[in-house]
Amino acid sequence: MLQVTQDRSGAAEALLADEDERSDGYLRFGEGPSGTASVIASGRPLAVPDARNSTAIVPGRAEHHGIASSLFVPVAWAGEVRDVVIASWTERRDISAEDIETAQLIADQAAAGFARLEADERRAAGSVQDRAVVRAAAALNASLDLQ
Repeated sequence: MLQVTQDRSGAAEALLADEDERSDGYLRFGEGPSGTASVIASGRPLAVPDARNSTAIVPGRAEHHGIASSLFVPVAWAGEVRDVVIASWTERRDISAEDIETAQLIADQAAAGFARLEADERRAAGSVQDRAVVRAAAALNASLDLQ
């Protein structure tokens, strides 16, 4: 899974559950073709059955990673693509409409979970700010000489 940068000029490998730190795998979108950039721009999945000969992705990348077919799927919430999941196969595969629909359904479920986590974080941050304002007001009131 690739996390889209805030300025949408690239993507970085997402933190995996068994890793302590983010990988240094950063992709900057250039002038050439990019499956990830295409999915971010369109908001739709991109199936690449012949990844080694495709003009839709960076030339040579599939060969370098030993990939024969790929499926790029957007994970979107709040009106924008936030992550792109890439499913890859080492053997060439025709990617069916059902494969694409299933992958998008899973990505949509993940997006719903991420959106909920983001909302919970915003609420928690707001609650912390509210408590800080109350404490500051109480401290000011305690220090005022009210006669």
